Amino acid sequence: MTAVGAAPAGRRRVVLVCSGLFAVFLALWFVSARSAPQLLERDWVAFDRAASRVVQGRFAEAYRASADEQFPFLYPPYALWITVPLALLGRIGSYLLVAATGLGAMAGARWGLGRLLPEARPAISAVLAVALVSGSFLLVVITGQNTAVYVAAILIGMERRSRAGVSGSRAAGAAWAVLLVKPNIAALFVLYLAARRERRSLEGFGAATALALASTIPMGWAAWQGFFDGLAIVGRIVSVTQNWYGQVTVLAAFRVTLDPLGAGWAARPLWLLACGPLGVYALRSWWRVRPPDALGELRLVGTVCLLAVAANPRLYFYDALLLMIPAAAWHLARGCPAQGPGTRRVVGACVVVAFAAGFAEFAALPISPVIGVAALVWAAAELRSLNRIGFGAPPAAPSVSAGAISSPR
Repeated sequence: MTAVGAAPAGRRRVVLVCSGLFAVFLALWFVSARSAPQLLERDWVAFDRAASRVVQGRFAEAYRASADEQFPFLYPPYALWITVPLALLGRIGSYLLVAATGLGAMAGARWGLGRLLPEARPAISAVLAVALVSGSFLLVVITGQNTAVYVAAILIGMERRSRAGVSGSRAAGAAWAVLLVKPNIAALFVLYLAARRERRSLEGFGAATALALASTIPMGWAAWQGFFDGLAIVGRIVSVTQNWYGQVTVLAAFRVTLDPLGAGWAARPLWLLACGPLGVYALRSWWRVRPPDALGELRLVGTVCLLAVAANPRLYFYDALLLMIPAAAWHLARGCPAQGPGTRRVVGACVVVAFAAGFAEFAALPISPVIGVAALVWAAAELRSLNRIGFGAPPAAPSVSAGAISSPR
């Protein structure tokens, strides 16, 4: 494959402008939050409260007590340990740590992607700079959500996989196990590793999963019971049509379209009809397609991210940051023979739609579900393009060759 980025001067301008815009946004946000502390009352508050309850040994209460709060804690019990550092800080300190974690994760994503495609680092810097000013990442910062950590884990895991053999890397599997914090995302990545027959990666994922589950033993069954009872909250939340406007899935698109017509019952069957065949096609592609280099692998993993957004039963606007990975692959694959001009135009349009719709929450526009539709079309186009690469035995090691990435002259 050949990857061609923008001209060096153009890349530098993109990095400077986007970094400057992000710095301005961050400054304005902190000034506003200092003047009106209630602006900080977002999702991260659930993590802060859970941390206090964990330190007190009230593991089950981390769920039960949060059930009637504005921001309930809905993550599996092993995720409770991750919140503990927040209990050592005050309210403002906790938020600053959460925000810093998101920024640090983006730096980790830059490191992983730069190591995966070393000759494309200038273009990667431009991609990451644009991601900083995307609506999804700005909302990650505001809400204190974890999606940037998932992005970093995926890319760091890919970097580990690129230096392993066909059986994968245990370190890569362990890195991807970070996604277990949100099992509805992790499930697709397990399917991908299984379809790729990456035994060692699956072993690493399994070992990390076992360790995570074992860490909940001191909590007792009460914590798991509290978690399962808390899942009823999800049913209550999604029973309100307004909640679907903040989601970014194809199911949400059908719900917001059909609920006002009194046909909300048809949303789930239509969702399965739209996503089921594409899921089967994706599994077939993950099993058979053998990209010749790391950029091709990035595009293939990008399709996992696309399906994790489009086909998910429940996913919110901040998690659309996962689309940063296939968007980076699209940009870096400019000029790739296997990505024809038609496919590139279709995917480019989807990138623009997803990026623009990412700001819907700021403008109070109920169009976030459009992102799911764009991700579905995008996934179909990328899978079709990747299938043109061809099939065959997996390469000895999917590492980056010296000529895999070419910079423009």
